[in-house]
Amino acid sequence: MGRTSLDVSFMARQSRVGSSGFFDALLIMPNLDILPASAPLSDTELSFAYGLAGSAVLACKFNRPTLRVKEVRVRPQPSLHFVARAQPGTLRVHRALLEETVMTQLAGVAARQIKFGEAQDDGALDGARRLLKDAAAHEDESDAVEAYLTILLARARGELRRAWAEVEIVTLGLREAGVLDGDAVEHRVRCASGIRSATLN
Repeated sequence: MGRTSLDVSFMARQSRVGSSGFFDALLIMPNLDILPASAPLSDTELSFAYGLAGSAVLACKFNRPTLRVKEVRVRPQPSLHFVARAQPGTLRVHRALLEETVMTQLAGVAARQIKFGEAQDDGALDGARRLLKDAAAHEDESDAVEAYLTILLARARGELRRAWAEVEIVTLGLREAGVLDGDAVEHRVRCASGIRSATLN
């Protein structure tokens, strides 16, 4: 096993940018599978790839059974599938799980905002909005959904900024192959996270 061509070119560029040591270490990231090449992504597909990578990375970081990634793909239709999903009743009584599930959905919007400065698309927030409304136990909680969304979106952006190297590495895999299974996503996230820890200690 080895690095993909895109992995190497990205890592080399980042290594030349600064001398922090973190991106220098990425040059020797181990055990990334060589993926079959696919046609270059369009601008729209690249935007989707960053959004999907953001959600997949945050799901791995939260490490919940109901947020375990099964597959993420850009083609033929952008999609992110999980092994299991938390039920509304469960989310209603587990606030931390609810927030992490919603933030994982919002991470797609957050990643595109970070990378491309995209304006907020209220339609892209519909899934997260429904989760919060379904989990609301009282009417006043339902009334506060929009404010809650704003707070959780800001938190998702903060989480992704701290894990942006992981987002880039997962996006590179999607650019090269168009699809990654859950194991491939987790492996890439672990590699980037491990190198960060090693270079900061």
